[in-house]
Amino acid sequence: MNKDNAMPYSSETNESLARIAPESEVMRSPIYRERLAEIAELGHAVVKLETQLQRITAQHAYAQLSQHILNMLKNAHSQLHTALSKLRTSPDRRRATKKVSMDVGLIEASGLFDTEWYLEMYPDVAESGMAPIRHLVLHGAYELRDPGPNFSAFKYHKTYPDVTEAGVPAILHYLRHGKAEGRRASKVGEGA
Repeated sequence: MNKDNAMPYSSETNESLARIAPESEVMRSPIYRERLAEIAELGHAVVKLETQLQRITAQHAYAQLSQHILNMLKNAHSQLHTALSKLRTSPDRRRATKKVSMDVGLIEASGLFDTEWYLEMYPDVAESGMAPIRHLVLHGAYELRDPGPNFSAFKYHKTYPDVTEAGVPAILHYLRHGKAEGRRASKVGEGA
């Protein structure tokens, strides 16, 4: 536009331009850009720390729940081993031995126990010399060990806290009652 057609600036416009002009110079300064970069860097650091905090909080909750489940199973585990340690002629020992045999058969028939997977996941079982399925029935089920990739003991207990409160190992509850009740078994590594 030429000067004749230009609209004159109002005093308000001139004042606004006067205020903006120094800000524009500040915005172009290297110090301003450095500060903006620092602010962006701090923003990224905050997001990273929030992510770490969420992960640590989740790990803490997992550890607390795992410990609670283990504590609830401890009494049943202790009772089983106390009965098995009695004299051979003891009725408690005979009942416990029969229960262990029945549990081994129940788990074998379910198809949820995978011997190779169990030994790979828990190398201490191979070192113990105990039959893997017997280890699961006598120890593993009370230690939140999974019988195979298609059944997560921890997730079963997490989903069904009544099972935990009853002190019953997940795999045994699922096979005796849970499956018939329509309770869901999660695979290891599936969801939360």
